[in-house]
Amino acid sequence: MAQDNVEVVREWIDAFNRGGLEEIIGVLDPEIEWTTTSVYLEAGTYQGHEGVGRYLRRAMARWEDVWIEPTRLIGAREQVVASVRVTARDRQTGSPTALT
Repeated sequence: MAQDNVEVVREWIDAFNRGGLEEIIGVLDPEIEWTTTSVYLEAGTYQGHEGVGRYLRRAMARWEDVWIEPTRLIGAREQVVASVRVTARDRQTGSPTALT
């Protein structure tokens, strides 16, 4: 089960890097619980397709040319801990950024 979930996360990252919000959301379980830190936008836990979609739309409004590179994916029962490197360009300033 844990390895299956790791593969779902890999599929999601691939979908994200191809672009298209509907495809990105469609890969996720409808009951997903997504927790993020304030490093990316704001700390929070987002529930389901609607919550994750709201978070991603805010991120996409601020950033362009976003690319996610997984550095480590760890399957732990029904959860996946994902360490990723995200590169993007600020839409307003054009400044590049990289987050790990």
